Order: sequence, then structure tokens, then C-alpha cells
Amino acid sequence: MTGAALPSAGGRFVRVPYTTLRVDERGPVDGPPVLFVHGGPGQGCADFMACVGDLLARELRVIGVDQRGALYSDALPDDVSLTVDDLVADFEALRLELGIDEWTVLGHSIGGRYALRYALQHPNRVSAAIFENPEWDFVNSTRAQLARALPLLDGRDRQADAERIRELLAGELSRTTAMWQEKRQLLAGLESIYLHDTTTALMDRLPQLDPDARARGQRHAQLLTEDPMLYRSYLADLDQLTQPALLLAGAHDPIANEPVLDAFRRAPRGHLEVFEQSGHFIHLEEPKRYAKAVSAFMTALHPA
Repeated sequence: MTGAALPSAGGRFVRVPYTTLRVDERGPVDGPPVLFVHGGPGQGCADFMACVGDLLARELRVIGVDQRGALYSDALPDDVSLTVDDLVADFEALRLELGIDEWTVLGHSIGGRYALRYALQHPNRVSAAIFENPEWDFVNSTRAQLARALPLLDGRDRQADAERIRELLAGELSRTTAMWQEKRQLLAGLESIYLHDTTTALMDRLPQLDPDARARGQRHAQLLTEDPMLYRSYLADLDQLTQPALLLAGAHDPIANEPVLDAFRRAPRGHLEVFEQSGHFIHLEEPKRYAKAVSAFMTALHPA
């Protein structure tokens, strides 16, 4: 693959309707374009680009974007709402601004929810879809996260939280903002449930964000979690996904669990690859194998 190289670090700002997005674009300009859709909500693309951006950019045109209001994109104004469909509209507007006819979307975690919705809404513009441990059903993922956290709480001075989790797991979980907020409170300080390798050295690979960027990400998340679309299940929609699709699943991830994998197997052109040494952040824990899997999938779609 030849062509002028895009910047390997930093980024630029691209104006779309209603906002300006910070874009980190790497790789050959004539390479197959891949849009990275981050999760969180509000996490931004910096972690992903730091871990695998340059590895993927050897062959692909990798486009990372901080979603509307998140991290280094423009801050959201006061008295504004934010929805999943706003993000999908931004992705499509960004494609037009970049002059790309069609591209592959790569969504991580809850970004896999946005990527799936985008692929279903714009099948003529999204040529393929890649999902890294996607969150496609809020109740399923919440139940699995709480169950993973419970043994850790039992070993700490947080018995009240442990009892509340037992109470929640014994009943029906709601698809509401209140449930999202309670889950975050119960899981606070238990980030290890998302990793297979919990060493400090692993986390040192991640870039440091300034406080203002973190605050923008938190406000993005707060507004987005008020959108009911964030809580509906997409598992039944996967048989409508007509594009070639790849699901990268961490064997130790509580979110892309067996119900999610079973649902993905219904996708007409889906392929599943499991990473035995990873939890929720495969691009952090197994970056070389991750890049190899994505590049192989893209090469099959775009043979030389």
C-alpha cells in the first residue's frame, strides 16, 4: 500500500453540523479507511490510538474520533441533550467531510452499540463492521459485571455494596438511567474486572489526559445516559447486519459473554475470534495479535 502518510500523532479538528470533532488520523491516505468508535461513554480515542493506531496504520487509514463533546472535541454547550442517534449522525457527517465513499466501522464496548446502529442505518456507506467486546444488551452486561464484581466486594470492607448486588441479581434489572448510575457506584474501584492482566505496567501504556478533557468526557457520559436508546437490546437486530462483520472477544470479558456471542453467530456474514489472554480491552492486552486480526480481515475485503 502506498500513499502520503497522515500524521502519526496529535490530530486535527473537523467541523460537522452542530459541533467540531477532534480527529486522530493515521496511515496511508489511499489505505482502506476504518473509523474507530470509542466506548465509555466518553472515553475518547486516545487509548485505542496509543495501543494499536500505528500498528493498524501500516496498512489501513485509521480514523479515531473523540465523539461529540468528549475529551478533545468541542465542549457541549449548556442546556443541550445528547443521543446515540446524534453520534451516528456525526459519524456520517464526518465521512462526508473527509470525502470517503464508504468505510469500515470498528466499535469497542458501548461504541460497538453505536457502530452497529450506524451500520444498520447506513448499509451503503458502512462496507464492513468490526466489534471489540461490544455492549449490545444493557441488562445482560450489567448482570455479568455485577456478578464478576461480587467476589471482590466480599473480600473488602464493602458489605453493603455486596448485599445490594445480591439483591439486584436476584431480581429483574431495569433499563434506566438510575440503574446505570447505581451500577457505576457499585463497580467503583473495581476496574480489574475488565482486565485479564492487572499489572501496573500494562496500565502505563495508556496516555495521560488533562483534567479538562476528562471533565468533558464525564459530561458527555452524563448526557448520553439519559437517552433511552442506550438501554435497548440489539441482540435481535444482528440478523439484519448484511455487511461482513468481525467480532473480537476477550475470553475474560464480562460484557461480550456467551449470550452476546450466540446472538452474533446469527449475523449472516459474521466471524468470531476469541482472545484467550484478554479481558475487555483486547487492544491494550494483546495489541499485536489484535492488529493482525483486524488487518487480515481488512485485507480479505480489500485484496491488493
